[in-house]
Amino acid sequence: MIYVVGAGYMAREYSRVLKALKEQFLVIGRGEESVKKLKSELDIEVYSGGLSPFLLDNKLVPDCAIVCTPVETLASITMELLAFGVKKILIEKPGALSVKELTEIKVLEAEKDATVLIGYNRRFYQATLALEEKLKEEELIAANFEMTEWSHLIEKEPCSDSVKQKWVLANTSHVIDLVMHVTGQFKELSSLTTGSLSWHKSAARFVGSGMSDRGVLISYFGYWDGPGRWSAEFVTTKNRYIFRPMEKLQVQRLGSVTVEFYESVNYKLDEEYKPGVFLQVSAFLSDDYSKLCSLSDQIASFSIYQKIANY
Repeated sequence: MIYVVGAGYMAREYSRVLKALKEQFLVIGRGEESVKKLKSELDIEVYSGGLSPFLLDNKLVPDCAIVCTPVETLASITMELLAFGVKKILIEKPGALSVKELTEIKVLEAEKDATVLIGYNRRFYQATLALEEKLKEEELIAANFEMTEWSHLIEKEPCSDSVKQKWVLANTSHVIDLVMHVTGQFKELSSLTTGSLSWHKSAARFVGSGMSDRGVLISYFGYWDGPGRWSAEFVTTKNRYIFRPMEKLQVQRLGSVTVEFYESVNYKLDEEYKPGVFLQVSAFLSDDYSKLCSLSDQIASFSIYQKIANY
């Protein structure tokens, strides 16, 4: 049995995958409206009373759990599941909003002899996997990425101000994580920020450069009060591989200015399900954690995110 905690958009996407994999699972939601919508859309079992009342009435410890509640509750829900005895948990990014919370989860994870992982589905894009195959043959020398968020949309998001003020952790980290997953952890980084937004006071514009622990040069920018989009580029001595949009792989070959879609990618899973989620869930359920983000990885990454964000 698998518990999916949460009944929003990501719970729907995880449930679609679990249903396709023919897994036995139960969604545990809280809001009546979201629960009713999810139940009718997917014709699945959904509990609507929230996690704490459910655990009081149900003593069955599941094989694993997937936590996809609002960001500010991810840490507390995970701690509750660990205390209940769940041995394997996948948490939606970023897992928590502070190193303190991540460390508390890590301590309890060790006490309970459990495994807790953070879900960054872009690591499992079919485009990402295709790039990783090419990098077995080519030398990666540099990477650059854009982390522009669309302020006019985010300021209207219904999530709490505490989450918005940490938006680099809560959301933008998925772009940075993808880059670090490919290049290695940033070990040297110079970061500059300017500007401010009502919903993100620490900064509105971000630029920086550095190097990864594998010797790959890194540069980035993001202008949250100007136009832009998420993107990432990876440069080898033979090709430039471009994620723009992030879900598709393009290539610019040495000696050419032409950018073309890389044809040798099968996007079937990423077109049928939310990109990356099917393979991420499959890896999690089969105990293949090689591409998943551990708590130790995330704690180390938080120092990078905080520096970039000026937190």
